[in-house]
Amino acid sequence: MHILHLLSNSKWTERAEPVADLAVAQRTLGCAIDFACGRLRPGQPPDRAAEPRARQKGLDPVGLELDKHLDPRSMVRDIPRLRALLVERRIEVVHAHMENAHLLAALAVRGRRARPLVVRSSYEPDGPPGGWRPRLLHRYGTDGLVLISEGARRAALARFRFPAERMAVIEPGIDLGVFDPARPLERGDRASFGLADGQFVLGVLSRLRADRRVDLIIRAALTVARRYPHFRLLICGHGEGEPEL
Repeated sequence: MHILHLLSNSKWTERAEPVADLAVAQRTLGCAIDFACGRLRPGQPPDRAAEPRARQKGLDPVGLELDKHLDPRSMVRDIPRLRALLVERRIEVVHAHMENAHLLAALAVRGRRARPLVVRSSYEPDGPPGGWRPRLLHRYGTDGLVLISEGARRAALARFRFPAERMAVIEPGIDLGVFDPARPLERGDRASFGLADGQFVLGVLSRLRADRRVDLIIRAALTVARRYPHFRLLICGHGEGEPEL
């Protein structure tokens, strides 16, 4: 099976890394894989860009613009490139991971006789958002829908009346080579974060902005810390909400 993953974002975010890991895992299982993400923008820090990080994982991103936000000019440039890519590499499944990627995939396969399947992954805990564009895309431009929870699946059923037999609940994967409790750590690893031996640490990795509700975790951690003085909360991330937090 030949799968093309489309990620309409140029940043290496909590969305981008699981998509890249999925592509690598599918390739390990024997699938032919292509991967496309947004291009590095002028002035954008390379360490926060998706394209070089994907290359570090062994992927070779194909040449599409894939803007995160709807830009008709960019879409007009990307559609013929994507159509040519689908034919040239005999793509069988286009897996879209964000809304603009979904729109691009639906437009690129439209009108083709032997067209690839279009699969959309939604990472929203409450299911895909509503609105006229998502409704049209899910009704006319989606062959399969992947949700991250049963609650998200029920929400998508009610919101879009999408056929239940073409939906699947698949939780995002975890790289067990990195997140392995048995992996030995150097003593200095804890000390570099100001943590002492014997402290119990809860770690949070997130983009720091209001809608991620990291403030709820902080409030809960304060309650726990009053009862257990050896408890510590370690927050890793950056974002526009950092000063307020």
